[in-house]
Amino acid sequence: MDDRLERLVRQYRRELLNRDELAGEIVELLHRDRALLPIVAGHADADVRRGAVVFLSEPWPWPDPSRAAVDVLLRDEDPEVRAPMAAVVEARGRPVTELPANGYEVRYLLANADLARTLVDELIAAGDPYTLELLATNPGLPPDVRQAVIRRANPAPGSSADPG
Repeated sequence: MDDRLERLVRQYRRELLNRDELAGEIVELLHRDRALLPIVAGHADADVRRGAVVFLSEPWPWPDPSRAAVDVLLRDEDPEVRAPMAAVVEARGRPVTELPANGYEVRYLLANADLARTLVDELIAAGDPYTLELLATNPGLPPDVRQAVIRRANPAPGSSADPG
């Protein structure tokens, strides 16, 4: 067992952390050491396992050991672990239809996520140069859409899209 994880569990049991704080601390721990994911996913305490679900619900790509951990969490005996994990897996299979207001997550999603075509069309129409720059790097965009993003980001001189 990992000493860092057990320290968090002890703090939780002594009520120095509430359930959400424990999950947040586990997420931070997993960001620093992703190899702990199988240990967290298989922990005896359901609230610890819930921290693994919160970690896996983030939009970033899952780390290498995650598939086995996901399978364990999908079969978890506790419905407060199993159901949210099933919802995370289902959500990952759908395109992103809206973006958070700002932050690292937005930048990551623009550059990497499977975005709904309606969202992409809205982003192109809005014409924000920074957004378009990130969107143009998204490998999931079809070539014709990527070209539309690039054209909108770099309008031809004298065109109606040219701000100058």
